[in-house]
Amino acid sequence: RSPSPRLPFALIALTAMPRLSLLLLLLVCATAFCSAAPSLRFGDPQPANGTAKPIPTVTVDLDAAPQDRWTHVVAPHAQDIKKVVDYVLNFLPKALIPEVMKLAGDLDKFVEEPYASEISGVAKAAGLPLGDIFALNMFYDITCACTSIVASRQDGPVYHVRNLDYDLPAMQSLTVNVAFTKGGNVSHHAITFAGYVGVLTGMKPGAFSLSVDERDIPGNQFQNAYEALVKGGKSLAIALRALLDQETSYAAVLHKVATEHLIAPSYIIVGGLDGNEGAVVTRDRQNASDVWPLDVPTNFFRVETNYDHNKPPPAHDNRRDPANKRMNETSYALVNTTYLYQDVLALFPTLNSHTVYSAVMSAKANVFYGYTQNNSN
Repeated sequence: RSPSPRLPFALIALTAMPRLSLLLLLLVCATAFCSAAPSLRFGDPQPANGTAKPIPTVTVDLDAAPQDRWTHVVAPHAQDIKKVVDYVLNFLPKALIPEVMKLAGDLDKFVEEPYASEISGVAKAAGLPLGDIFALNMFYDITCACTSIVASRQDGPVYHVRNLDYDLPAMQSLTVNVAFTKGGNVSHHAITFAGYVGVLTGMKPGAFSLSVDERDIPGNQFQNAYEALVKGGKSLAIALRALLDQETSYAAVLHKVATEHLIAPSYIIVGGLDGNEGAVVTRDRQNASDVWPLDVPTNFFRVETNYDHNKPPPAHDNRRDPANKRMNETSYALVNTTYLYQDVLALFPTLNSHTVYSAVMSAKANVFYGYTQNNSN
């Protein structure tokens, strides 16, 4: 489908609202990108076609200056970051790309500190224009497909696992397991991509875990994004990064993910320590439309893909029912990380040809690791 019907309004917005136009433009272009690239719509998943590899661990020192924190992570991946940027920009309307570059100087109007400075540092380390890196971060924010599961074990911890699916080049090589440190000690963890300062998968030991799944709902994406930004919506991944940086309890995080004003509908899956500390939060842009908590022992797990849990998934993308079936083959007394990875995440269609990585987390047990998927043999 051609994205061209959306463009005239976007060009008008550039003239009428210069301080909002950069992020509006990026969201318009992201919508156009998803429409123009059918493979990113994730229908009819196919079996995985490569191997799994452990995700390498890197350290990001939060005591360092924000613009310097990611240099050692980004510089070795500069070529692959450029590949992804070139791929993304290839789908954007060519007339709008110069405007993105010119307006990148307004970054701090859309992204709070210290994250705006971190993005600036990433651009410098990658040797790319700031507008390219900001655009890339926004695309990651709203174009992923995923499966997330939170499960509680009897007399044990809450487990939280997820597969993240994209169809962009070089993503496996950019995937890193980040240990964020403060005062020389690990504060929290995230699996993310070199060049991306937000978080879609993360955990604070002894407190909580988080993952984000795209919410695939009908609607005019540009109009919704425009309304959200005028009213002060936040980047989803930056909001979750801030929770990891600042919060210390499951209850506080659950409240915030249900009430923060975000730029995109989504599912935010939150895990705690034990018992019923786990929930799927279905997000509209303004706030939560539904909170679906654990209810042990009967409902000791929740599975979320990219569709509302109380509605049937589409026939062309039903990853939910196979995952539920496998979860029902274990029990509240027996569920563990080995089963969750080997018998759920690593099996088709939960694992499919779009899967970039799998992650396994438990805040109480201080478990956090992952594997890239679909690596060349």
